[in-house]
Amino acid sequence: MGNVFFLDSNLDSNFDSNMEYRATRSEAGQRRRQRDFWLVGLGVLIVAIVAGCLLIHHYSPSGQVSSLLAEARGLKYRTVFNPGRPLDDIANDLAELGSPAIPPLDSALASESDHHVRHAIIAALGKIRDSKALPTLEKELSSADDETLRCIAARSMGEIRDSSAVPALVIGARDSKKWVRMMSANSLGEIGDRAAVPSLVEALSDSEADVRKFAADALGAIKDPRAVKPLIAALQDPDSGVRYFAASGLGAIKDPQALSSLQKALHDHDDEVRSASSRAITQIKNQALETGF
Repeated sequence: MGNVFFLDSNLDSNFDSNMEYRATRSEAGQRRRQRDFWLVGLGVLIVAIVAGCLLIHHYSPSGQVSSLLAEARGLKYRTVFNPGRPLDDIANDLAELGSPAIPPLDSALASESDHHVRHAIIAALGKIRDSKALPTLEKELSSADDETLRCIAARSMGEIRDSSAVPALVIGARDSKKWVRMMSANSLGEIGDRAAVPSLVEALSDSEADVRKFAADALGAIKDPRAVKPLIAALQDPDSGVRYFAASGLGAIKDPQALSSLQKALHDHDDEVRSASSRAITQIKNQALETGF
């Protein structure tokens, strides 16, 4: 009987121990599953954060600038069968990013040597039309590097239409390179600041007819009375294009003192000059009728 009691006691003790062991294993397993759950959750969170950061970078101005500049960089490998997009299209896309794109564009330009990429950046800075881009464009205009890029810089400065660009463009209008002088004169006309008039009048005597054309056109755009006499003199220019823009400019300014010279220009041997002179005379006379003079 005592043996039976002892056996039962041992069974109870073993049962209790086994239950405790199972409970301990169950708790350990539960803790392990919880740990694995949190580790998996942490991994998913890290992946989501990294993916989010990559997406933010890709769709941020900096990321989009990098992507578009990479496309421009690839244009040097284009072929007849893979021409790529026009460079101006890439510049337009960069410009659509707006003012937030200016800092990454400035940074890229400072370190970029590829001609296509520099072209796209300089053109885009003008198309954004924010005066914050002017210091970078002025630096490019005054550089001694690629003449084409300097012309684009001058054109871009005109697109921004900020008078603070006038001093740099006045210097550009006296540059040794013809195309830089042309684009500088053109941009001075687009800005329309009267401070540019003396420089443009000076450009009417440039040795290159194309520069004189742009200068005459710009003076007409600014419409300053100080340009009337220089434009009247330009009606005698040997280049018909200069005479055409001189007549058009006088029509834009609408000063009656130009009428006599424009009447003579009606006998010019060039059809376009005669037409421009006729329109200018009409503009001046209409202005006189409107003002009563």
